[in-house]
Amino acid sequence: MTQRVLPLSSCSLDNSHQLTGAINDPCGANCLTHTVLYGTIRDFQSQDKNVHALKNDLADLRGVLKSLTETVNNNSNINFDTLKLPLLRCGKTCEEYYRQASFFSTPSLNPR
Repeated sequence: MTQRVLPLSSCSLDNSHQLTGAINDPCGANCLTHTVLYGTIRDFQSQDKNVHALKNDLADLRGVLKSLTETVNNNSNINFDTLKLPLLRCGKTCEEYYRQASFFSTPSLNPR
């Protein structure tokens, strides 16, 4: 028995009866496999975009911190109490970015 491969464009799994049919029919199962593969590839592309965005955000943060460091070094009499809360939020954001970057950089260690 020869199975024919359905093009991805012919796959339509918009509701549950089509999904059930895909599982019970070898051609439909092939379509389901293509759909899963397509979703996996799309997830990897999305992760790459997230990592790229994180790198850009990190570069922006480095620029801000460099400017802040220069200001501190040139003005020892500045009161930084008003920066306490924003810096705390920034630290928490950096921790979250670190967790996300770690997650995306080691996909084989992270179950989905």
